[in-house]
Order: sequence, then structure tokens, then C-alpha cells
Amino acid sequence: MTEPQATVSRFNRTFDAQHQLQDDVAQITASGSGTVGGSAVIKDLGPGQMEFTAVFDVNTMDATTGDELYLCQIQGSTVSNFASGVVVLATLVIGGATATFESAASTVGRYFLRGHNTKYGNVYRYVRARFVLSGTTPILDAECYLSAYAV
Repeated sequence: MTEPQATVSRFNRTFDAQHQLQDDVAQITASGSGTVGGSAVIKDLGPGQMEFTAVFDVNTMDATTGDELYLCQIQGSTVSNFASGVVVLATLVIGGATATFESAASTVGRYFLRGHNTKYGNVYRYVRARFVLSGTTPILDAECYLSAYAV
């Protein structure tokens, strides 16, 4: 199975606050997990398989020096506190240092990744957004939520 590919889109996706993984209250300046209202967010998708569309609204990002790289991930876990059993379910690669990455983006906009909460034959019922930042001056302003699977 191939990795989900990022697609820039101007289409709307259904927003449900119950599935929001990152708000844009504060800029992201260091690697970390998604927050809403300043608190870390982990969502329970239930015990079964689920397909989803992860919507990333990238409002601003610093690409001034050209070496900034942002990995916007949806991670899954088999335990509710993410202490173990953590896998990456989908990744959006953006920033100035994306030349070596296939399907990477270097502009702001709305991106969506189609994915599901299964990998290696396991169901990962707990999900969160994770942002991995690197480069000289990484600053990212982005929102993330899960929406119903859309073709």
C-alpha cells in the first residue's frame, strides 16, 4: 500500500470540533503534539477501522532561510496516553527545504490527506496531530482536523 499523498485543495471539508487536533491560537515554533485551547489533544476513534480525511489549513510558515522543514503528521496509538504503540498514519511535508521530498509543498493553503487508522494489521484507535519542525527559524501557523472520508 502506498503512503497517502498530500493534495492542495480549495474544497471545503466538514468541520466537527469533536475531531479538531490543532487550533491556530498560537504559532508552532518547536516540535510537539497538536493542541486545542492550549491543551494536548488525543481523539478516540473507537475500536474499529476508520477512514478519514486529515485537513491541514496552513495559514503561515517561515521559509526565509530556505532550510525550514515541517512534517505535519497524524499519529495513531494503541494506548490512550501515547506511551507506546505509536505509528505515523499520514504525513504532510511542507517548507522551504522540500526539494528532496516527493509530493512536498512550499506554499500556504488547505491540504488534505486521506488515511485510515490501521497499519501493520493493527487498529490504532487513538489519534493526534504531531508537528516536527526543523531548520534555522521554523515558525508554523496551522490548524488540523479530521473529516469524513471524501473521494
